[in-house]
Amino acid sequence: MIKDHYLKSYDGVTIYVKEKYMSLENRSAKVVVCNSVGGFSHQLFDCPISDYSLMDHLAKEGFRVFAYDYRGFGSSYKPPDGRSVTFEVQLKDTEALVNFVLAETKAKSVSMLGYGIGTEIACSHAARHPDQVDALVTVDFVWKVCAIQFPPDLKEMLLRQPNGYFKMSSFGRFFAGLFSFISPEVRAWFESTFTVVEVPVGPLITLIGPPPFVKDVKNIQAPVFIIYGAKANVPTEADMFDFLSSISSQIRTIDILEDGGPIPPLEKDQYRKVLKDIAWFLSR
Repeated sequence: MIKDHYLKSYDGVTIYVKEKYMSLENRSAKVVVCNSVGGFSHQLFDCPISDYSLMDHLAKEGFRVFAYDYRGFGSSYKPPDGRSVTFEVQLKDTEALVNFVLAETKAKSVSMLGYGIGTEIACSHAARHPDQVDALVTVDFVWKVCAIQFPPDLKEMLLRQPNGYFKMSSFGRFFAGLFSFISPEVRAWFESTFTVVEVPVGPLITLIGPPPFVKDVKNIQAPVFIIYGAKANVPTEADMFDFLSSISSQIRTIDILEDGGPIPPLEKDQYRKVLKDIAWFLSR
């Protein structure tokens, strides 16, 4: 089953949310909130190609799964100035989303899953509201060390974009590394879905800013599962273990994929194992 939601955020703007589930008869079903990587909509979790949809997989496992479009993306509100979509604004939108999901499902807490900058949003929410989060899954998560060397003038170039919006097709070199890992059929869908859209520069500026993005990590109490693609060249293994040693969670797990790239759930040689592992971890 699929439901479309349009919630009002903290300042009254509309945020689009997609929900997937198999049945509502199991009122105790666990709830999962998905946070996308900067520059992409909820569709990254709901790829229509073959069995790559994480939302479908978790729904079949009995979860109620929610994924949303960030402010300025997809079907959510598009502000006149894309520079206004700061990391703090995204955190406030996420807080509004989680409160909406808790009210909608009558659950006491949610599990949160993120890719890229979505991991920083999920972890930051868990640090601010530890009582609302019962599990965290991160893919391509950076805490203090980012292995990518961004061009020194990238921030200035983003700030110069008309109305603060950037055409993703201009980010071709950045996507080249991602395309080398994802499945060919997924790549065709990915290119047609994302690389021609305009996105607010705010989240991209956050992405290239100096970490750490997540503050007060000792407040994180939820079990944490890090999925680390060793060939992603974005996070570092040492940074992952540094983060795990700094949080208060009793359950801390890392899955190191030696041949994995930045988004293993969309990679041909990784996705079956990764989707299975995510469902297993969230079912604990």
